[in-house]
Amino acid sequence: MDESMAIKRARNTRRVANGVIIVAMVLPLIAVNFGLMSAQKAGTMVGKSLFAVLLFLALLALSIKKWPEHKKAAARLIVAVLWLLGTAGSVIVAIKENAVQYRSSEATFKAHLLLSAPMGGTGAFPGETPGEAGYRVARTENLTRQLARLAEIDKEIDTIDLRAMVTPAALTAADAIQASRLTCVRYLLLIADREAYARRSVRENESLVKKADVSTTLRIKLQERLRQASVPTLAAIDRLNQERRASVQALRAALDFSESRLGTIKVVDNALLATQDADTATLEGLLEAVQASIRRQSGIQDEIDELSVRGRLRYG
Repeated sequence: MDESMAIKRARNTRRVANGVIIVAMVLPLIAVNFGLMSAQKAGTMVGKSLFAVLLFLALLALSIKKWPEHKKAAARLIVAVLWLLGTAGSVIVAIKENAVQYRSSEATFKAHLLLSAPMGGTGAFPGETPGEAGYRVARTENLTRQLARLAEIDKEIDTIDLRAMVTPAALTAADAIQASRLTCVRYLLLIADREAYARRSVRENESLVKKADVSTTLRIKLQERLRQASVPTLAAIDRLNQERRASVQALRAALDFSESRLGTIKVVDNALLATQDADTATLEGLLEAVQASIRRQSGIQDEIDELSVRGRLRYG
């Protein structure tokens, strides 16, 4: 090959290699300009790859310094092309990650909007798809019906005052003790009814999300948010129901003992007094067990009310 032609060819090859290097350096910036990846990630990518390639080129230059110029230029071009391919691959991965993060953020925001839709209101938001609107409407209808039914059951439960069944008058008359036993049965049935309906409501809400015509990402976010809201509340309700049943158990023990001592327990100054001091002490212990359980119920109910307030603040 003529020496002048070889020099010219080497010069042109170096120019192409330099152009490829420039494209590799600019490619992440182009992605940033179109909003396809973050500037921070692009800067990190360019900095790391530029340092690595320049170091490699320097080592390559030392190892091939005795090569002809056109071979050196060819080696430079190969490195530049490999850098471009590597950068392009990294940019594509970053764009995909950015898209996933965007969809996740969008889904999180939409999940908040959908779960914050006001009861009885439209709750529509810009960009809402027909499927999202359908879920929002179905959810508000579900909640309206579920909360109304739970309120009915709670109202019935609230009409039963366990404390009224441990008064002196209620524990010293056979007919009052029998009435209290029947009330305990009704109380337990109401608790079981509420418990079953609450769990059925959770399943209905989960099924509604599964059937909703929304994106998979949004569906996952909705499921996560519903679990975050329902799990602690259901756990607290379970503890409340367990304590309610414990109260009934303690109350039944007091009723059984009082019934077995009818005629020996009197009301003195609005207090119960048995003919045997041991019986008085036993009855007082049984009644304190009932009162302590009722106090624990009150504490758990306060916890449930707080969770409910947090849910309203979080989801509307």
